[in-house]
Amino acid sequence: MGNADLFKNLFASLIHGVLLIDPRFNIIESNLALEEMFYRSGESLKGRPFSDLFPDDEDLSKKMRATLESGATYQDLESVGYRNHDASPFPAGITLSPLFDDAGSGIGAVALIKDLSFQKDIETSRKPFDKLSTAEALTLGMAHEIRNPLGSIKVSAQLLLSEFQNSQQSQLFEVIVSEVDRMDRIIKRMMDFSQDRHLSVVTTNIHRVLDEILTLEKELLSKQSIHLAQEYDPSLPSIDADPDQLKQVFLNLIKNSREAMPEGGKLKLGTRYVSSYAATDPEQKASQQFIVIEITDSGCGMESRQLDNLFTPFFTTKSKGSGLGLALSLKIIEKHNGKIKVASNKNEGTSFQVFLPIHQKC
Repeated sequence: MGNADLFKNLFASLIHGVLLIDPRFNIIESNLALEEMFYRSGESLKGRPFSDLFPDDEDLSKKMRATLESGATYQDLESVGYRNHDASPFPAGITLSPLFDDAGSGIGAVALIKDLSFQKDIETSRKPFDKLSTAEALTLGMAHEIRNPLGSIKVSAQLLLSEFQNSQQSQLFEVIVSEVDRMDRIIKRMMDFSQDRHLSVVTTNIHRVLDEILTLEKELLSKQSIHLAQEYDPSLPSIDADPDQLKQVFLNLIKNSREAMPEGGKLKLGTRYVSSYAATDPEQKASQQFIVIEITDSGCGMESRQLDNLFTPFFTTKSKGSGLGLALSLKIIEKHNGKIKVASNKNEGTSFQVFLPIHQKC
């Protein structure tokens, strides 16, 4: 293989975007990753000014001119790029370097561009997850401390109930036994939340997982006059996942949507393949591809304060809720190397997007 072929293959194989810029500030070459990132063909980019891709960033343009004129280098710059098809913005990380010929004279610049969308979303979704580690340790300790005396209380109440079976006090003892059982169920959920369950990863059809949950929920949805719409992508690949734990996640999300629509409404389940949404890992040669499962309801929605605390353990807006369902759901999705995004407006409904990688890291 000649040097020209080697350079061409190297240029095409890079998972981050690369641009070659001439001294007049125009694009002379781009690689496939860059073209996919901006949804533009290589031919349409040639001859266009570098600033076309980052139109709102004058400081970046100044730094590019400094690279072209004086050979300055810049690392880890951050800007906002715009995709071609819908002018949608995305966060980008940029490195600028001068380009020299064999004689050492400057002939242009090289821009290495990374799509930071996934990284930024992960940083956002890590904030509530960071609260889990502290809450888990506290929860496990509390659960053990509370559960031991509960057993004694229940035994004592049962003994008193047997002695006062036909008296007015018997109802009070029955209430005590019933409430102890309820507290024990809550504590079991607390312990499930705090304990680290290992994933049993198998090849999983996400549509089958969703359909099995809907088999359980369809009757309740019908009784509440909730119209169900399913929009599945039939070309969706199977994923590496723990189907039982994912059922727990989606059952909880669907249940939350149902409870947000006590007077009826619309519930939509959709799936799609996310070809433009990838995370790169320095230990992997290729980018990691994702599917997304979207659950959207027309319910009561949430205010910003509720959204900020949505995944905080023990935070709940329900009179009978434990505040652990969404926290546990987030924990399960994080263990799958995925993430959850939420969008909601008061009185307008809520949308949960669950991103899951197709393949799990070994």
